[in-house]
Amino acid sequence: MTWLNWTPKLGRFSAAAELAAAPEEVVDVHVSADALLVSMIEARREVDKRLEEQKEPALWSQKELWSSPEAAALLAVEGFLWKNHARGSTLDQLQKLSGSDVDLRRVAGRSAKAADIRYLAAGSDLFDEHLPKALAWSLREMKEILERAEAPLLSWCGCDLDWWDIVQKKAPLPFGLRSPSDMPASACGEWKLLCARRNDGDRFVPFDTPAGYWERSTGKAGLWLLRNGAVISTVVISDGRQRFALGFKSALF
Repeated sequence: MTWLNWTPKLGRFSAAAELAAAPEEVVDVHVSADALLVSMIEARREVDKRLEEQKEPALWSQKELWSSPEAAALLAVEGFLWKNHARGSTLDQLQKLSGSDVDLRRVAGRSAKAADIRYLAAGSDLFDEHLPKALAWSLREMKEILERAEAPLLSWCGCDLDWWDIVQKKAPLPFGLRSPSDMPASACGEWKLLCARRNDGDRFVPFDTPAGYWERSTGKAGLWLLRNGAVISTVVISDGRQRFALGFKSALF
């Protein structure tokens, strides 16, 4: 069975290695979001003197990458596409969007500016270069999700979580986590993409594979965002040999 992001592609590989393996002009969905952000930040280094003395973007932590204005723009594009899709826009209609779309530019530009007020001051050429890359990656990611998303095994799921209460830190996450900030660094990008894709009516549930998977070092535990019964975003909290003491585990197995 092929699960969305079951072979983790967001924040699991070396961004530098991915960029070296992919032609610069190609924005491939199989290049992770992390690697896309690295390429965009590298482009900004050429015009933003603040980055000259910082380490290379390929060496940035997940937190640094996903706090950048490039990440804010990418997440805004993701949110724009998924919210329009939830409101009835088809994938074919969304694929006709371009980097010159007025509404898209306003949403992405506002988010990037909120993350770094000096980002847009680097020049409109930079934003004009970044926005089509973010749009192309997001559309290809959306296409893959919609084509491959499968109904989850409900026996692997815990009770529905209240996304808003968790974001507002009014309720804890499962896995012994007090809030999203306690997630492992590798889940940072996946969590932010999940939040960007979320829309009213979506279900937000924890999942845990049965014990046999963990015994074979193939276990996974994390969070699913479900829409119309299909997984549209996954956050892997624990995998392989190490597992958390899952609060909902005893109710499932």
